[in-house]
Amino acid sequence: MNQSEIKSIAIMRTSALGDIIWTLPMLNRIRKAMPNTKIYYITSNTFAPLLEGIEDVELIKIDKPKKLKDYFKLQRIFEPYHFDVLLCAQANFRINFIYPFIKAKKKIGFDSKRGRDLQKFFIDESIPFKKEHSVEAFLGFSDQLGIVSSEIEFNLPIQKVTVGNLPLGDYVVIHPKASSLQRTWSTKRYIEVTNLIKEKYDIPIVLTGIPSDKDICHEIENESNAHIINLCGKTSLNELKNVFLSAKLVIAPDSGPAHMAAALNTPVIGLYTAVPPEYTGPYGQIHNCINAYPKALEHYFHKTIEDVPWRFRIKEDDMMDLITVNEVFEKLSSILNK
Repeated sequence: MNQSEIKSIAIMRTSALGDIIWTLPMLNRIRKAMPNTKIYYITSNTFAPLLEGIEDVELIKIDKPKKLKDYFKLQRIFEPYHFDVLLCAQANFRINFIYPFIKAKKKIGFDSKRGRDLQKFFIDESIPFKKEHSVEAFLGFSDQLGIVSSEIEFNLPIQKVTVGNLPLGDYVVIHPKASSLQRTWSTKRYIEVTNLIKEKYDIPIVLTGIPSDKDICHEIENESNAHIINLCGKTSLNELKNVFLSAKLVIAPDSGPAHMAAALNTPVIGLYTAVPPEYTGPYGQIHNCINAYPKALEHYFHKTIEDVPWRFRIKEDDMMDLITVNEVFEKLSSILNK
């Protein structure tokens, strides 16, 4: 099927925040190369607000299935649609079993290494495997459509809003929590960094996070000497975009908000130990990351990157302690002093 024959394309990605952001350069390449093709993006109701406002893209919003009956509800949602191409840009059991309910002439998924949970049985063809950043992995779908481009454009849609208690002028954002405690830097070290920021730069620090992050944010707020504005659990996805857009920089572990900030061209100091930032770091800002992955491989396994499989994950409880306060503050200073 050549590009001129493709009248409709659907992209399937329901989660998570960072992964959806990583699909945007692929989506924008398709939009530019195929302006006469109708594009749909199938995503969850949770993350749909992230994508609202993208020109010429129709969102199909679903709830991720939890029970067998939920799949038959999805069948009714997809009944009116018949796509020329479905880009199966998510691979896990719950999502793979949605694909048979979606009518498409061609379904394209991941290669055997990245197409988890038997995705190969639900697709017609796959993109080739490469050792690459996740953004480039998703660009493999546009490559598969024959689109040749070197442009990387996120174009994350922004709806300008006023965020309550957001300081005027310069401020630093700390998004302290990852989705797991193993990948979250210690609260004590975040507090030490905020005190150093207060001592040298005396600028406000904004804390962000989801409601379940409130404990760590409250502890930082209560124990720090800095001017803290705690917005944890108080921002929508669109408000969070605006917080990051106006920040001098963002400090965060491997998390969706780190990728949101990077997509907005805000400097991001990413804190990485579990995986190399070259694969999942804030795209275009790997140089700003604190990369303790090689140190962790040596410390826990007495190995180097050359000794372990591609994207080998480290899952030690104290691994984030390999990142020092001085490393983070020196990187922060190098960005603020530019």
